[in-house]
Amino acid sequence: MSGSEGIVRLVSGNPVTGAFHNFLRRWDYRPVTSWFPNFVTVNWNAGDAEIEKKVLGDVGSYGLQLSRLLAAVEILVGQLDLASLPPDQQKVVVRLQDLAAAARESVEGYRAGTPGDG
Repeated sequence: MSGSEGIVRLVSGNPVTGAFHNFLRRWDYRPVTSWFPNFVTVNWNAGDAEIEKKVLGDVGSYGLQLSRLLAAVEILVGQLDLASLPPDQQKVVVRLQDLAAAARESVEGYRAGTPGDG
């Protein structure tokens, strides 16, 4: 018995989900999506969805935008004498450096075909 046959048998025997019997048989799963037609924003500027869509199309993904910002901030941080900062500010800088390093490692791992945690 294949996996889909098992699911159909399980569903068809259940009166609540039996209505989905044919749906599951004909369900066409394709892991391709377009996020913006169903994009839900949870913020106070949800009316900016069209602007966000345009910026993403023209400029690039949030990941691209953030990686460029992180790269620029890392250059500026490299000019700092970390020891001259108070401990709470040192912590902020180190956390930003860790974030940038984790983002780089994630991209490099993806490009190398290494499975990630997500």
